[in-house]
Amino acid sequence: MSVPQRADRADAWHLYLGQDQPKEKRIRATAMALVVWFASVVFFDLMLIGAGAVAGAGTRLLAALLLLNPVDIARLLALLLLDSSLEMLGPVGGFLIARFGSGGAAGLLIGALVLWTVAPVLIAVALFDGRDQI
Repeated sequence: MSVPQRADRADAWHLYLGQDQPKEKRIRATAMALVVWFASVVFFDLMLIGAGAVAGAGTRLLAALLLLNPVDIARLLALLLLDSSLEMLGPVGGFLIARFGSGGAAGLLIGALVLWTVAPVLIAVALFDGRDQI
């Protein structure tokens, strides 16, 4: 067995034992972040359904809670832009159309998505402004 083969085997054992290289750590961290995000989205939807069922939440409260979840905002906006019939939008979409009209509901949802995009960036810039640069 030559020396390069031993080095390759040692590298394989290090990877197997969890001593990842920085690239693998970044990939693992990204994958874990996506799993946490997906679980949070599903959990929030289940909480929203539970709040509506148990507490008898009205459409006004459900519409306000909908604005806390950017995935639901994007889903409702896509349905609104594709087909604004009330059957597709559900009670919350129907409430938004009745209250603001189709254009107003679309504007509200787009504004909420812009806020969900800009606010985390501004918070990150404020928090990490003085830190080391990559």
